[in-house]
Amino acid sequence: MKTRTLGRTGLQVSEIGLGCGGKFGFTETSEEAAETILNHAIANGVNFFDTGSNYGQGLSEVRLGRYLKENRKKVILTTKCGSRLFGEVGKETYVKRDFTYQGLLTSAEESLKRLKTDYVDLMQLHTAPADAIKPDSEAMAALKEMQKRGMTRFIGASCDIGRGIDIINIGILDTIQVSFNICM
Repeated sequence: MKTRTLGRTGLQVSEIGLGCGGKFGFTETSEEAAETILNHAIANGVNFFDTGSNYGQGLSEVRLGRYLKENRKKVILTTKCGSRLFGEVGKETYVKRDFTYQGLLTSAEESLKRLKTDYVDLMQLHTAPADAIKPDSEAMAALKEMQKRGMTRFIGASCDIGRGIDIINIGILDTIQVSFNICM
């Protein structure tokens, strides 16, 4: 598997990553099928795993935490903050979007617990509103605090395709993940 440098992080990630919001994280996917998907990805050189707190109602992070604990140091693990889950993981949950300083820290702490890790390689704001991605925003202060505490090595944001260039031009993040569907 070929690798590339991820944004401004210096991390070498596989050209193909596993986005864990799809079949891997679906509540309808059995644990055995999810483990097969992950093992197949690892066996084929995938080292980049991207998830989010609300993927599969939290089940994606729980599964990654369970399956990757043996391989944690060998993979690049990313998740997103700003969408807090309430309710039972994988069951009846609801999401509250919260980009306040404390809301983001709490969201990140909850994700780390589900992932069974002390840190992620990249913490991203999950489709944040425009005012969150500014140098003096609460959101940026929260991301910097996460780095200071060792909760994440790098910071970024996911966004819709129309906002990507604007966020790049701000120049304060290590990565930007743009939503893009080749089927549409």
